[in-house]
Amino acid sequence: MKKPAPPITPSMSYNFTDEELFEFRKKSEAGDAESSRKLFLFYNFAVRDRLKATEWLEKAAEQGSPDAQYGLAYEFSYQGSPRYDLEKAKYWALKAGHNGQAQARPLLQQIKEREEHGDSN
Repeated sequence: MKKPAPPITPSMSYNFTDEELFEFRKKSEAGDAESSRKLFLFYNFAVRDRLKATEWLEKAAEQGSPDAQYGLAYEFSYQGSPRYDLEKAKYWALKAGHNGQAQARPLLQQIKEREEHGDSN
């Protein structure tokens, strides 16, 4: 009897080969935001190294990835985060929105509502 295949987990999607990781790093150093974002996903989901993942998320955001900009805005806006900072959250949500990230606008609205109710840094 054939065993059923194990379930697919999110981390399986980001288990890159050493060659792929080398290429992503090389491209990232050349300014490729998508490669930086893939390295964030790898460290966040496959390796589960939050510190390293955040470094790549910031790099991807600075390189112009709208999804990374939104991710950074979300992280700064999350009240349970040690990096909670509504000013930085607003900055990255605005950038993400200007770059076409659809979820940035609702997040920006939530941030503004929190500020209006006195929930700031």
